[in-house]
Amino acid sequence: MIKQIILPWVCSTFGPWWIASLGSSLRWEIRGREHWEDTRGGAHVLAFWHSRMLLMAYFFRHRGYHIVSSENFDAELVTRAVLPLGVDTIRGSTSRGASKVLLAAARLLKSGRPVAFTPDGPRGPRHEFQAGALAAS
Repeated sequence: MIKQIILPWVCSTFGPWWIASLGSSLRWEIRGREHWEDTRGGAHVLAFWHSRMLLMAYFFRHRGYHIVSSENFDAELVTRAVLPLGVDTIRGSTSRGASKVLLAAARLLKSGRPVAFTPDGPRGPRHEFQAGALAAS
């Protein structure tokens, strides 16, 4: 029970600070800047590897992204850490709530908002593209 109370508080209180500290201490190299400029302010699908989630939250902070996030407790902790950075979530996964996720993503895209996916997901296989991100676009 303490885990369900303390950990969410720790993540929402210190998570954004930790992500910002991590992100600001890195050296960033942007390849394909012309594509990056094309996506600013419009509907598009961003795909990135699951292991890069916190870096994505820092680099794309306060740009209106909605990221697909599972409905488990670990994902709730990440959600609490990235919400103050302006990254919202769509809750669900390919194994649970896939149709709900695709419908929510389609609505966001139609309204001009960007959506982000991790095509390899938390269960892997690592760095192997799954079809969910493609279906939403």
